[in-house]
Amino acid sequence: GKGFLRPDDAGVKEIMIPESDTGTALHGDRVLVRRDVRARGLRPERGAAQETGSVIRILGRKRTQIVGTLQRGRQFLYVIPDDPRMPHDIYVPEPRDVGREPNLGDKVVVELQEWKSRHTNPEGEIIEVLGAPDEEGVDMLSVLRQYEMPLHFPKPVLAEARAIGSTV
Repeated sequence: GKGFLRPDDAGVKEIMIPESDTGTALHGDRVLVRRDVRARGLRPERGAAQETGSVIRILGRKRTQIVGTLQRGRQFLYVIPDDPRMPHDIYVPEPRDVGREPNLGDKVVVELQEWKSRHTNPEGEIIEVLGAPDEEGVDMLSVLRQYEMPLHFPKPVLAEARAIGSTV
C-alpha cells in the first residue's frame, strides 16, 4: 500500500506516498522524494492536510535479502516473500552452489538484484536454503534471517552470562 517518509529534517512533517508513487521502494529504504506542490491561495480540502509526494530515487536499500517460500511456475521458479510488505513474488533462476538442494515449498533466502519498475516482478538469486517450513528450527532460522539477526552471541556477552552463574 501507501508509504510514509520520515524526513531527515526534523522541521519537515511526515510525507505520505501514495501506492502508485512508491516506485520500487521497500519498507525502511532510504529514498529521495519530491513533495507535491499545492496551489497557493486555495483552501486545502477536508482531510487533505497531509503532505504527499513521490519517490524519485532509492538512495539505499535497508534490506537486500528476503526470506520466502520457493515455488515453480510453468516456466520459471519464484519465491513468495514472507514479509507482507513485499508486494511482488521474486523470480529466481535454478539455484546453484547453495550447499543444500532446495525443494519446492522450502524456505529460502534470496538476494535481490536490480529492480527498476514496480510494474514488473523483481529478480533475485537464492543464496541459502533454510529447509522445509515444518522442519525443526527452520521457522526460527527464517525469523533470524528476515531481521538480519546474528546466529550467535558475541564472546563478551557469553562471558558475562557465564560470570553470573547458573543459580537463581
